[in-house]
Amino acid sequence: MQIHHRTKPVIIIGFSIILAILAALASIWLVNIKANSQRLTALVDEQRASELIFIMRDAAHKRALALYRMAILTDPFERDDEYLHFMEQAGRFIAARDQLLEQDRSAGEAQAWNAAQPLIRQGSASQSRTLELILEGNIDQANQLILSQVIPIQNKVMDHLTRMLDLQKQTAANDLAETSKQNNAVFFTVSSLGGVALVIGGLIALFVIRTFTHSERNLIGAREEALRANQHKSVFLANMSHELRTPLNAIIGYSEIMQEEAKELGHAEFADDLHKIHGAGRHLLALINEILDLSKIEAGKMEFYVEQFDLNALVEEVCFTIQPLLDKNQNTLSMTGALSRDVYNDLTKVRQTLFNLLSNSCKFTHHGAITVAVSEFVKDQAGWASITVSDTGIGMRKEQLEHIFAPFTQADTSTTRNYGGTGLGLTISQRYCQLMGGSLSVQSEPGKGSSFTINIPMHMSDTALQQCA
Repeated sequence: MQIHHRTKPVIIIGFSIILAILAALASIWLVNIKANSQRLTALVDEQRASELIFIMRDAAHKRALALYRMAILTDPFERDDEYLHFMEQAGRFIAARDQLLEQDRSAGEAQAWNAAQPLIRQGSASQSRTLELILEGNIDQANQLILSQVIPIQNKVMDHLTRMLDLQKQTAANDLAETSKQNNAVFFTVSSLGGVALVIGGLIALFVIRTFTHSERNLIGAREEALRANQHKSVFLANMSHELRTPLNAIIGYSEIMQEEAKELGHAEFADDLHKIHGAGRHLLALINEILDLSKIEAGKMEFYVEQFDLNALVEEVCFTIQPLLDKNQNTLSMTGALSRDVYNDLTKVRQTLFNLLSNSCKFTHHGAITVAVSEFVKDQAGWASITVSDTGIGMRKEQLEHIFAPFTQADTSTTRNYGGTGLGLTISQRYCQLMGGSLSVQSEPGKGSSFTINIPMHMSDTALQQCA
């Protein structure tokens, strides 16, 4: 194939720039995820230090209270019980203090901690002396010592520990603010580089198309190059999705743990921010999973597991699962029809396709009705199953229907803005139906709702199985 003497260098340079941008995007993303993981780990350590300080404060308070009760109680058995309680709280205080000594501290926290140490030692000595006076029967001297030394020293220790808690709270707030700031910066950088890559890719595609329009042979060659590039892109997306999911799952897990700890410790202001982090991580993980599924399909690596199952039971199960989405927009759901026999196909893919269609109907329908109709018919002397999901939602125009199954596409920009979503659910669902030997079609009118129909063979053919293998 003859190539214009300027075309090949332009393609090589352009794709080199695009690959360099993609590598930079991956690097920036991974570095940001690592930094977020480190910040979350630091927040967990701060939470543990705060917990130890709370234990010390509680133990010190209960220890002083037990000492005071020993001084006023006359019953020897009750006094012995308070003595045992005093020793138990002293043990809690010492254990928490020893663990806190092993924790890393900021300069301000270290200053407050160092200032508290002499007071802690002095307080322990005065409490020990008070305990000796009580055991010797010198109650008046013990009471004087409690009022003159034990309580004032304990109050000062409490002040230093409270200061450490305030400093830790400020540190955690600064870490969360820095994380948000860093994420915004990364988002801007990734968006900018992605835009540059898209522009460069668009310019290269335009240049290639204009160059090869003079020859049918060159057009065929350009198509083959584009298909190979698309396959490389799919493989790259699949690999990147795998690499991104591991640290992202860690972030989601840590945020769940920290939400529980924040609620237990009464830090509602932290729980709200952690809930936002957890929600953002979940949204990003869902996007990555959809991209992974689409890239597997495009790369021909999607695996199918064919089995015999009851389609009627599957439809009922998905309809039950979708109930929270129905309640969110106050919709009603009804089911009609049934199959007379089991289906031999991929249960997971059928379930996911039906779930995607019902999720869309719930999203785009408000105070309306959704219907799931199951039926069967014969085509080419073979049994087929049909599932139609109809709603009374916003519907779509004819021009919108033309690209409804295109990846990363929704009906229009207002749909994405008002309802959210990645635009991959219908694309993946249609690909699944096609790979199972069937089809997914749609009928819709603006303001009257939409109707999506799944048609799949009751027994997946050997040809379809070979194409999926």
